[in-house]
Amino acid sequence: MNVINKMVTVKNTMKQNLKDSKEINEFVKSWQEVMYQTGTLNKDNKTFGFMTLKKELYGYETVVVAPNGLSFEVLDKLKTTIENNMGCMFLVTKVKGSKTVKAKFIFDGFKNINFIPPKVTSYEVYIGNSVDGKPQIIDMRDYPHILLSGTNGSGKSRLLDCLLTTLICSCDTKEMLLYLVQLAKNDLVIYEDCIHCQAFCDNLIKTDTMLTHVLKTMDDISALIRPLRKAGKGSDVHDYNRLNPNNKIPTRYVVFDEYASITDMSNDCKETKALKQQIIGKVERIAQFGRALGVYQIVALQRAVATMLSPFVKSQSNLRISGKQTNQKSSEVAMDDSQVALDLDRRIFVYKTFDFDYVKTPTINDKIILQNIKPFLNPKHNNLFSNLEKLKKDFRTPEHKPVKTKEKGIGIVELPKKKEVKEVEKPKFVSLPIKFDNVDPAKITEKQKTLEENIANIPNYVPYNPPIETPKILDRSKFEVIKTAKSPKLNKGKVLLP
Repeated sequence: MNVINKMVTVKNTMKQNLKDSKEINEFVKSWQEVMYQTGTLNKDNKTFGFMTLKKELYGYETVVVAPNGLSFEVLDKLKTTIENNMGCMFLVTKVKGSKTVKAKFIFDGFKNINFIPPKVTSYEVYIGNSVDGKPQIIDMRDYPHILLSGTNGSGKSRLLDCLLTTLICSCDTKEMLLYLVQLAKNDLVIYEDCIHCQAFCDNLIKTDTMLTHVLKTMDDISALIRPLRKAGKGSDVHDYNRLNPNNKIPTRYVVFDEYASITDMSNDCKETKALKQQIIGKVERIAQFGRALGVYQIVALQRAVATMLSPFVKSQSNLRISGKQTNQKSSEVAMDDSQVALDLDRRIFVYKTFDFDYVKTPTINDKIILQNIKPFLNPKHNNLFSNLEKLKKDFRTPEHKPVKTKEKGIGIVELPKKKEVKEVEKPKFVSLPIKFDNVDPAKITEKQKTLEENIANIPNYVPYNPPIETPKILDRSKFEVIKTAKSPKLNKGKVLLP
C-alpha cells in the first residue's frame, strides 16, 4: 500500500512539474513576444533574457540579464506595456552597476486582506505584506529611523496605523512608549488615550516641550550605558536590557505625521520661525544619537525635498518607504531611484533595506484599530503633559487658575495666570471744615496770660527775646562803574554814584 501511495505521489509530482514547465515555457514565449514586438533588440537581435526563473504562488520571480547594447532603463519605459500585454504587475529591483536585475511578475498577489496584527518585539515594525502574503517585519536595530513619503492618498496614514497598532498590541508600557506629533490633521488622535502614548502634540509649543523631555531622557539613558562601555560589556540600550532583565529601558518611537507642517516657514512670523528652527535642531539630534539609546523617529511627509526635510535627517533615515510618486524626480528624491516608486497602486509601497522590495498594507480603518487597541485605552492615564500640569498645581496658589491664550500660527495653549499684586490702599484724610463762629476771643486771651505766668515761675527761666535785626552790608565793589563828570577838585579819577 505504501508503495502504491509513493507511486501516486511521484506521478502527481511529475504531472505538476510538467504543468509548471508548460506554463513556464508559455510565460517565456510571451515575454520574448513582447520584447520583439516593441523592438527591444540589440544589433545582434538579442533581447533581455532570464538567468533564473522561479514559479511562486503569486507568479514568477526571475533574474533578468541585459544583452550588450541595451540598458535596463528600457524596461522602465516598457513597464506599462509589459503589464498590459502579459496581464500582470511588473516590479523591477535593480542595483547600480550590476548586469542583472531582479524582477517579479505578479499575477495573483497583493490580495486585499483585513488587518490582523502580527507579533513583534518592541524594536520591530510591521510595514505590510509581501506579494506572497507574508508580513514584512523590519528590525529597527539594523535600520533605525523611518522616512515615509508618498503623494496624498497613497496610503501613508494607513501604513502608520498598521505599524502603531501592531506595536501597541504586542508590547506593554515597560517595553515600548509612543510620542506622537500631528499639527495638520487628526489621524493620530485615535491613539492619544492609549496607555503607551506619552505625548500627543497638536501644536508647536507641545512639540518643543515633548522633544526637550525626550532629549533629557536620552541623556539619562546615556548615563546608564556609560559604565557598560567603560567595562566593555555593552554599547547600547539593548546591551543594557540584556544585562538588566528586571529593569529594562523601553523602546521609544517619536512619530511625525505631515512633517512639512514644521519645516514650512513661508507664512510664519519671526517668533514661530524661531520656534520651528529650535524643533528641527532637536529632531536632528534625535536622528543622530537615538539609535544606540533606543529612540527611533518615524517621519512622514509627501515629498522628501530639501525644503521640507533637512538632508541630515534624510541621511539618518536608514529605512525608506515610499508610496506612489507622480514623477521621476520625486521617486529619485524619496528612494534614490527614478523608477521604483512611479505610479504605484494605492496602499502599495516600495521600501529599501539591503535591496528594494514591495509591500501592500492590509485593509484597516478606525473601527478595526479601536477593536485592537481597546484593552489599552485609558483617557486618564499618566502622560507627559498631565504630569507637567500636576507639577504646576503643586506650586500654584488658588489665584493661579489656567487661562487659554492663542498664539498666531501655533494653536491654543494653556498658560498659568500671573499672580496679581494688590496695592495697599492708602488712608484717606478728609479735611473737615473749621467753624470759628463759636470761638470766644476773651477766653483765648485769658488762657494765653495764664500760660505765660506759669512759664515765668519756672526756676532760672530766661525769657526768649528775638534777635535784633542787623543792617545788611552791601558789597559796593560789585556795582558797575559809571562815567561821571570830572570833579572840579580832582583832575583824575572817577566818582561813583550811589
